Amino acid sequence: MAGSTHQKFAFANLRLTAHTGLTNITMAPPIDREEQIQAALAAYRNAEFPSIEQTAEVYSIPARTFRRRYHGGKTRKEGQADHRRLTELEEDGMVR
Repeated sequence: MAGSTHQKFAFANLRLTAHTGLTNITMAPPIDREEQIQAALAAYRNAEFPSIEQTAEVYSIPARTFRRRYHGGKTRKEGQADHRRLTELEEDGMVR
């Protein structure tokens, strides 16, 4: 194969790039977005990547989202909970 062809994957268990045609890759099923963010945070904290931008790119997360979460930002669900009058637990109790 002349020249290397690289393909980026959005799976937490695959790192950076895989050379297509040179390696057999067993792809895992996609994980949900929050799991992907948590895996990226763990990888960055373990110094597996030199920058937030590179980590975000490898895990297919917008860099701004990853940076915000790294610095303690809330998930959408957590942020919306601050604006509700009832907690999810209270709401579930009313439904029953």
